[in-house]
Amino acid sequence: MWRKRSRAETAAILALCVWPARALATLDGSNSGASASAHFTADQAGPTVTSFPDHVSLTLSATASETYVPPLGPWQDDFDYEAFVLGSGTITYGSAAGRFQMEASTMPDFVNPTSPGSPEYNDGLCEVSASIQLEFQEDGTVTGGAPGTPVTLTLNFLIQSEATLVGGHPSFERNALTQFSGRIIDKSNGSSVERTIYGNGLTSVDFDTAVGHVLSIEGRLALAGEGVAGRSTASFGFFPQFLGSLDASIGGLWMTGPAGVQIDAPSGHDYTVPVPEPGRTLLLLVSAGVLLVLRAFARRS
Repeated sequence: MWRKRSRAETAAILALCVWPARALATLDGSNSGASASAHFTADQAGPTVTSFPDHVSLTLSATASETYVPPLGPWQDDFDYEAFVLGSGTITYGSAAGRFQMEASTMPDFVNPTSPGSPEYNDGLCEVSASIQLEFQEDGTVTGGAPGTPVTLTLNFLIQSEATLVGGHPSFERNALTQFSGRIIDKSNGSSVERTIYGNGLTSVDFDTAVGHVLSIEGRLALAGEGVAGRSTASFGFFPQFLGSLDASIGGLWMTGPAGVQIDAPSGHDYTVPVPEPGRTLLLLVSAGVLLVLRAFARRS
């Protein structure tokens, strides 16, 4: 669990993730995880990743619950702790979508003894955190003219996301952050462009290359969040519930250039087609998957 980390520090950690060495064309969502802690009970889990010919999907789940009976009773009630993280994502060449929901709660604030006496206060904590990273990489060749013909491409990097944070203990960090990082390397001459954008944004930059040059095309959509419910020794008071959600509807890149110029990529993806159009179907699948998981969880509760 990440505690007392500033939003800038969390963003910096996301931004400093190193680009791994890759094969010619890869999709990956394995570098994701979730953690849920309910008092003394904890659950940490990696993603369940499923690969398809043209995309990779993942689901993410961590749950923890505990009923705690204070010592030196008997008491009129017990302390209950619950925490869960549920998430999903889909990555294809050029774009990705992901989301998660988090909840941490504990009740009541205090319990009274069954006979006259002082109450016992709830000093336990519930904590949740989640991280999803969806990555694509492949090499594509610039086509559309005589080899060596100079070409200027406009590289476009896009992210769209929405975060909601409700409640939670103010002395602990409450975060829901997204970023998309993209990088293009001309493997024929060594030139490169890399951009990282956060939350919601679109940035474009010109890139000089030539017909016949091989481009390494890399992208990563990253989501991270955390929150805490309960009481701490900092005397801020008792905060029974934290709710957090993060929906990154799209993160991706595409290129525009002179008429007839294309990027011949092993995946067959057309990098001259703007996002989010290619990601809308994927987003619907992600949304439906999360809703099914949430409904199943609600029925078990």
